[in-house]
Amino acid sequence: MPESPDPQLTARLAMQGFGELDDPDWAAVLPWLRVAPGVCALWAVAATGTASPASWAWLGVVAAIGSLSPIHPMDLPYHFLGHRRGAPSIPSYGIPRRFACAVAALWGWATAIALVSGRPTTAAILGAAFVILAAIPALTHFCVPSWFFRLSEYVLALPPIGGGDCPARRPRA
Repeated sequence: MPESPDPQLTARLAMQGFGELDDPDWAAVLPWLRVAPGVCALWAVAATGTASPASWAWLGVVAAIGSLSPIHPMDLPYHFLGHRRGAPSIPSYGIPRRFACAVAALWGWATAIALVSGRPTTAAILGAAFVILAAIPALTHFCVPSWFFRLSEYVLALPPIGGGDCPARRPRA
């Protein structure tokens, strides 16, 4: 990463709970932070296009594992192939990013339930919205559920529990 990281990118990653953004290894890891949401977005495109409740249910399971684990299942190939070859490791997911995975899990299961209960239009709307919200962090590193997590910290006047130095948590001037 260059001497001074892009402040907007730093803020987006801190919002997700990633800390220590001045580490020089971040340059090598940054593209890989897009993989999990990108693969989930592609999975959601396929699940929506096929109207498959099983695909949505399994996407929910994978997202739930991501919410409970410091490493998302979609990051495991990099962990085993790239990191084992000397590349830096992907940092552990902070609480805001895990919250986003939990939201994705519930969303996936809700979409599967909509399909099973004979509500294909509802499932299609949920699916399309999921694709959009999963594509945003894959393209920009901005995570909408993590943003809502940080907003709730601020609105409820909670101490920062998500890790990372989020600019939204800094005192107002």
